[in-house]
Amino acid sequence: TVTPTATVTPTPPHCCQLDSYCRGVQTPGVCPGGGQLVINALCDGNSGMCVSPTPSLTLAPTPTRTATNTATATGTVTATATATFTLPMGVDPYKCYRIRASATFQEKTVTLVDQFDDEPRKTVVLKPYMLCNPSEKGDQAGNKLTPPLHPETHLVCYKIRKAKGEPKFERRTVNTRNEIVPEVINTEKFTVIKPNFLCIPSEKTEVLPTRTATSASAATPTSAPPTATAPPAATNTPP
Repeated sequence: TVTPTATVTPTPPHCCQLDSYCRGVQTPGVCPGGGQLVINALCDGNSGMCVSPTPSLTLAPTPTRTATNTATATGTVTATATATFTLPMGVDPYKCYRIRASATFQEKTVTLVDQFDDEPRKTVVLKPYMLCNPSEKGDQAGNKLTPPLHPETHLVCYKIRKAKGEPKFERRTVNTRNEIVPEVINTEKFTVIKPNFLCIPSEKTEVLPTRTATSASAATPTSAPPTATAPPAATNTPP
């Protein structure tokens, strides 16, 4: 319920104007000692005259709106986790060749652990399979060849399988990015199926095959076979 507030109307000032001076009025409507009562006027001591007051601008208080805390639904942007990739530095591109061992390879069992393992796994090394050389790689036009950083570091890659008693490898999906497909905006997605090779940094001594220069033998002219001579025709002699 809004209770009305009593409004007080101010009483206008009064002034008594005499012949040579003026004075204020103490009792409204009464000008003591004679003189002319001037309503809504003030006595100016400098001029001795009753003057109307200069209207003054009174600023009425402006109602202030009090902000009320209102729960406003704010859209919340949920950041999606995006894998940040950094291309590995200091690693050469490798060109790999299929190889065949010159002697029978004896299988070996080693213990391996990498980012896909939660603990070391026994692995059987079956046989050598590839030889990988550090390479210079250029663009598709053959330009911008970059020399290998480690030209003496080669890789020998061996076929492997899990040892008996080891758990089966669980497939997983990975994202990769490299400079071989720069036109792909998003990363390449692969399914990792199973471990297949173990590549070991190796020193390589190249044994070049011995090449024997073969001289072209001079052509020996061949004599033409003798021309057959027809036997003389038999002549019949008369008796």
